[in-house]
Amino acid sequence: MAKTVLIIEDDATQRVILEAFLRTKMNLHSYVAENGRKALEILLTKKTISLVISDIEMPIMNGMNVLKKIKKLYPSLPVIMVSGAQDLEQAVEAIKIGASDYISKPYDKDRMTVTIQNVLKMQTMEKEIVRLKHDKTDRFTFDNMIGHDGGLSEIVQLGRKAAMVDLPTLINGETGVGKELFAKAIHGESSQSGAAFIAINCGAIPADLVESTLFGHEKGAFTGATESKIGKFREADGGTVFLDEVGDLPLEAQVKLLRVLQEKEVEPVGASRSIKVNVRIIAATHRNLENDVQKGLFREDLYYRLNVLQMRIPALRDRPQDIPTLIDCFMNNIAITANMPKKNIDPKTVMVLQKRRWVGNVRELENSVHRAFVLSNNVRLQISDFPLQKQLNQSKEKDIPNIDEISTPYKTIEEMEIVMIKEALHHHNNNMTQAAKSLGLAKSTLYRKVREYKTA
Repeated sequence: MAKTVLIIEDDATQRVILEAFLRTKMNLHSYVAENGRKALEILLTKKTISLVISDIEMPIMNGMNVLKKIKKLYPSLPVIMVSGAQDLEQAVEAIKIGASDYISKPYDKDRMTVTIQNVLKMQTMEKEIVRLKHDKTDRFTFDNMIGHDGGLSEIVQLGRKAAMVDLPTLINGETGVGKELFAKAIHGESSQSGAAFIAINCGAIPADLVESTLFGHEKGAFTGATESKIGKFREADGGTVFLDEVGDLPLEAQVKLLRVLQEKEVEPVGASRSIKVNVRIIAATHRNLENDVQKGLFREDLYYRLNVLQMRIPALRDRPQDIPTLIDCFMNNIAITANMPKKNIDPKTVMVLQKRRWVGNVRELENSVHRAFVLSNNVRLQISDFPLQKQLNQSKEKDIPNIDEISTPYKTIEEMEIVMIKEALHHHNNNMTQAAKSLGLAKSTLYRKVREYKTA
C-alpha cells in the first residue's frame, strides 16, 4: 500500500486535480478535507497519514491556523503549504511555524513532485536517525520499527503489553521477519530498558559449548578453560536475554534453561553451587515447537515455561503496505554507509516488489535492494535492476545459485554473497578493483572471499 497524503483544499476542483495527480503520478493515496476543522477530525482517526498538503486561504479555519495545530499535536508530521498569493512574508511565516515547504499556485507539477519526494525521504531519514540513536544505546522502542503503525500495528499492541509484565515470551515467525528487533523493542519499553540486552543465537553455538556460553564455567572445568567465564545470563543480570532459535538447543542445555526459569538461578560448568540471576527471557523460533515436543526434540515442560506469552510476527508478504518505507530506509542507509550518491525508485517497480512473496522476508528485501542499488547504473531503480523475474544465466558457473534458487527459508548469507560477488565481477568484466568498490569491500577482502568460495 502506498503512503497516504491529507489534502486540505476548499476548492473542489483543485482537490480532485491534486488527488488524481498524487494517485497516478506518484502512487500516493489521499484523504481530502474542505477545511481545517475537517482535516483535524481526519488526523484524529487516521493514523497512517505521512504528509499534509494544505491551502492557506480557507473558510472556517485557515491554513496557517491548521499548520499551528498540526505542529502542536503532530510535531513530526510534515506539512507543505500551498497558496494563490505571491506573499513572501506569508511563506516565511509558514516556514517559521514548521511547514516543510511553501508552493505558490498555480504550482508546477515537477516542482510539486520533487518537493513531495524530498519531504517524504527526509521524514524516513529522520525516523531512521532516531532508530539508530536508540539502537546504539540499547534504547529501542516499537516507535522505531518500520510498520509499527502499519502492517505490524496489531502485534505491536501485544508487544507493548508484554513489555509491561516480566513474563517469559515466545516469538514465532519465519526467518527474516525481524524477531530480534521485536525482542529489542519489548526490552526497550520495559522496566529493564536501562540494563543489558544480550542476544544469543542458539543454533550458532557449538553443542559442547552451549552450557558454558549460556551459564558460564569455572577455571579448569574442561580442557581449554584457562579462566572463569560468567556466561551470557549473568552478563544480562537485571536486563533481558534473547534466545534466538531456541528450538536448536540440545536437550541437556534445555534442562538447565528450565532451572533458570523455575529457580531464577544458573549453575556454571564446574561450579559447586548455583548463582541467582534476575533476567527477563524472550525466546524466538521459526520452528513449530509443538511438533518438536511430540517428536521428543524439545522438552514439553520447557515449552510451556517459555510459552507464557506468545506472539507471531507476520511475514512481509502479509504486510505489503510497509514495503515502500522499508525500501526508502534501505536505500538511504546504503547511500550513507557506502558514501554513494542517492537514488530513488520507480513507483511501478515498488508496486511489483509489493506483490512478491519474499519468502526470506525483510532480510531478503534488504539484500535485493542492496544489490540493485550497488550494481545498477540507473539513478532511478527499475524492475530490470532486480533479478526477480529472470534467471541469472549470465553466470557460466553452474554451481553458483541464482537469486531465485536461493529464495527459500534456508538460504545463507554466504549464498547471497556468492550471487552478489559473481554479478559484480560480471558487471565489471572481472575487474577486481571496480567490483570491490561497487560492493563496498576492500580489494583484499574481495580476493579472500573469491578464494574461499572457490575452495568451499
